Amino acid sequence: MGKVINFADAKKRIKRKEKLGNRKRFAPTMIIIISLLIIILVTVTVFFEDKATSFRENTIYTRTGMSVY
Repeated sequence: MGKVINFADAKKRIKRKEKLGNRKRFAPTMIIIISLLIIILVTVTVFFEDKATSFRENTIYTRTGMSVY
């Protein structure tokens, strides 16, 4: 019976090692995903800011009586 328990323990240890290995292998993909998300966020914020500024300019121009174009 002792051998069976040790075998089970060894299996658990191997599984733990595999999990650690997977985490290490998973890190670069996570970094890539996070960087992509940051890039998307930046582009979206810049795009919306640009829209907001153009909208503001348009309202100012229409108020002052200048053409929007």
